[in-house]
Amino acid sequence: MTTNNNEKFTFYTSEQLAELLDVDVEWVRYNRNRGKNPIPAKRFGYRTVVYDKKEVLEWFGRKDLTLKFYRTKKLAEKLGCSEAWLKANRASDNPIPFRRLGYLVRYNEAEVNSWVKNNTV
Repeated sequence: MTTNNNEKFTFYTSEQLAELLDVDVEWVRYNRNRGKNPIPAKRFGYRTVVYDKKEVLEWFGRKDLTLKFYRTKKLAEKLGCSEAWLKANRASDNPIPFRRLGYLVRYNEAEVNSWVKNNTV
């Protein structure tokens, strides 16, 4: 993460954003210019691309993007259930909160913990 002296702007590189979202860096690069809802990116010169933290937070709908995200397989291991159950749960009346990142699905740790407190797996 890069900041200026006044701490007004915070930027992520593609690699930092990919690590934060637990996705492949190529997915970040591919989705910054494509689809109906691309990741907001700023280009400086020919090769330098950065992501403004404020814009990314608005795009992602989060107040804090530093939270941990689980892939379906890792969450199934954590909760002691099958991946098939988690996938079926997405279509239920009370699903575990998840986010779609293009074709990928991620579960936010805080949202999952909140859901688990009020529901049974």
